[in-house]
Amino acid sequence: MKENFYIEGLHVQPNLNKVSSKDEEWKIEPKIMEVLVILARNHGKVVSKENLLNEVWNGTFVVDMVVTRAISELRGVFKQGLNGTRIIETIPKRGYRIVANVRFNKKRSLPKLKSPIFAVVVFMVLGYLGYRYIIFENKPVDTKSKIRVKPFTTYSGLEYDAKISSDGRFVVFIWRDVDDPKPFKLCVKATEGELNKVITASVNPMFSPIWSKDGNNILYYKNVDGHASIYMIPTFGGKEKKLIDTKARVAGISLHKGGSILAYVDNDTLRNQSLIKTIDLNTKEIETTTFPKKNIWGDAVPRFSPSGNCLAYIRTVSEGNQDIYIVDRKTKTEEKITSFENNIIGYDWLDEENLIFSANLDKSTYSLWRINIPTKGFEKTQACINCHHPTVSKGKMVYEHWIQDVDLWKYHLSEDIDATPLITSSMYDIHPDLNPEMDSLVFVSDRSGKFELWTTDLDGHEFNRIVNNNYTYVGNPKWAPNNKFIAYEARKEGGHSLIHLLDSDKNSFELSEKEYDAMFPSWSNDGDFIYYTSDKDGEWQIWKKSLGGLDSEKKITLKGGYYSQESEDGKNLYYSKINKSGIWQLDMSNGHELKIIDSLGTDDYSNWKVTSKGIYFLKRGNTNNSSEIAFYNFNNKSERTIFKPTKEVPTKDNSFTIARDNKTIIYGQSKGFGGDLLLMENF
Repeated sequence: MKENFYIEGLHVQPNLNKVSSKDEEWKIEPKIMEVLVILARNHGKVVSKENLLNEVWNGTFVVDMVVTRAISELRGVFKQGLNGTRIIETIPKRGYRIVANVRFNKKRSLPKLKSPIFAVVVFMVLGYLGYRYIIFENKPVDTKSKIRVKPFTTYSGLEYDAKISSDGRFVVFIWRDVDDPKPFKLCVKATEGELNKVITASVNPMFSPIWSKDGNNILYYKNVDGHASIYMIPTFGGKEKKLIDTKARVAGISLHKGGSILAYVDNDTLRNQSLIKTIDLNTKEIETTTFPKKNIWGDAVPRFSPSGNCLAYIRTVSEGNQDIYIVDRKTKTEEKITSFENNIIGYDWLDEENLIFSANLDKSTYSLWRINIPTKGFEKTQACINCHHPTVSKGKMVYEHWIQDVDLWKYHLSEDIDATPLITSSMYDIHPDLNPEMDSLVFVSDRSGKFELWTTDLDGHEFNRIVNNNYTYVGNPKWAPNNKFIAYEARKEGGHSLIHLLDSDKNSFELSEKEYDAMFPSWSNDGDFIYYTSDKDGEWQIWKKSLGGLDSEKKITLKGGYYSQESEDGKNLYYSKINKSGIWQLDMSNGHELKIIDSLGTDDYSNWKVTSKGIYFLKRGNTNNSSEIAFYNFNNKSERTIFKPTKEVPTKDNSFTIARDNKTIIYGQSKGFGGDLLLMENF
């Protein structure tokens, strides 16, 4: 058993993977706890990254980023529990050491030897154990049988959507080079050897490259003017050729083992949702393969099984609610393989009965999981942090390791000065909302290891965690006009997304029905109602509900609605729609609907704010870091640019709010978003 100990005022319990103070406790991953134990036992001494890797990961991982991440998470706990007191010191080029006070419980002494015979027995046993260790345990390690991980790409920017060739010799991937005027590059790199080649570059985003059956060509999506079509190009360079025009907004393609049947993603224009189709490349015959229900986002990321008898795909019901499905190509029957209702960030077939996928199932970080299709049993694979989009072939696996850092910035509309940072951290801070008194900000952050609700003052100095429940997703907090409540959405594992209310005493209760999803709460200006979107009648519509009781619910929109805000006079409701660009206005007196803004992108459905004079919203350009904050004027129905953020604002996140006096804009901005590919051998 591992001994409990104290660091300053925190109680560390290694066997429970727990650190606690008098008022709070923090759960820590087992590997991260082992790092803390080793540092504590070497109190005051420098422990190198190499030693931590060898002791904690037992030689399995040779990439030191897992140690860096572990130290970062430990510092996050200490920052919360000890008000920022420095605990772990980094010694450049040497390692880490604990500089705070460490106190272990009193150690138990060995029993006294009561007789010479007992002493002889003890020493004989100890001698045998030592002999056994020397003969049996202290053998050289067969490193050839060990899983090894090493960096595969280390470019600036982001490398993503890798696919290993069938022989395991090459990897094709996309490199988003933020420093190049043609940032999207299609690349091929050898798993062994020096080959590392850019095949083509473009200003248009490219996604999901795969190999042709003979390996002589690469097929991939390229998004031009909002539509992703499928192209083909020779493996080592040449002229690209468009194969299929699609209306897809999300990507994903897969080639049948025979080489002539291609599965791809297209968009149903009537329902405005993604679905999977197949095309015979010889006859050009197209067949629709999946039929998602009307009220969900749709299907994407198709993957043929090794035999080609089944086709897997990811079905997205709503934000953060995804599962893997399989359709039998002969019987056309569909089967749900996972029931996690969690973000699934890539997957691949291991064999005909097993899949590997990336998900945040243990509510810590995204890891790789293995699932057996016949039994539905699943387990976590080798430990890794921020592992996404695995691709497997011939005992090798390549996956993405992401580094994303989003801070909250403030811009003063009344002052001619640049935007300044409000909240800076090495984590992901999103969904900001100012309280009516304009002295406190609520936001969502993963600084504790999972996404939770936090508040801070407008100087960004004092932070408080206000919701710490066992949720798989928490988001979109909104302060009530009377400053007494915060409405937010949250989802527990296996359940629907529900609207919750949090009062000033931090008591939380559910407002919406458990049988349906409800998201994106917003308040009426008198504070009597909450607006939200729900799929309870089969499609996403805006509803409103009085705080007075369950019988006060009313559907507001009839033609679809997703993220909504009421006008300050209560006469109009403004909202976006799922998978559609723009903002609509609904006259609450007569139900007349009018689209007033076209230039809000599909992925920015929540990046806007209504004021008395107009709507501030995010308007994106066609190149990196070309976003701007724009203003739509209610009086003359014109748009103008307010300012341009220096870096990219995250999509698909509510990263935008304005103070009630209309003088300060707070928005999310990526300080650093990048990622590399890692190669795992002997997998």
